[in-house]
Amino acid sequence: MKLLIDENLPPVMARSLQALFEGKHEIIALRDKFNSAGVTDLQWITSLGKEGNWSVLTADVRLAKNRVERNAFLSSNIVGFVMAPALRKRPLTIQMARILSI
Repeated sequence: MKLLIDENLPPVMARSLQALFEGKHEIIALRDKFNSAGVTDLQWITSLGKEGNWSVLTADVRLAKNRVERNAFLSSNIVGFVMAPALRKRPLTIQMARILSI
């Protein structure tokens, strides 16, 4: 599995998950994959869609609200997981525990 952690979640989350699943899965922060914090949603969606077999963990509910980004995401064959608003407000350790318990 290839999992991208969107830029609205801390890169340390991706690095921690990658360390736990080394050799089994590729888990990377958006900032690390694209070497920039300035890549647009449309750019990373298009890029991952072309590569194929990606999943994304995000806390960005705007992806579903912006028509252009939503359509790009839906046509990209990327599997998306959106963190619940209540969980986004919790400390990182609680977020990580919840992700690992799924």
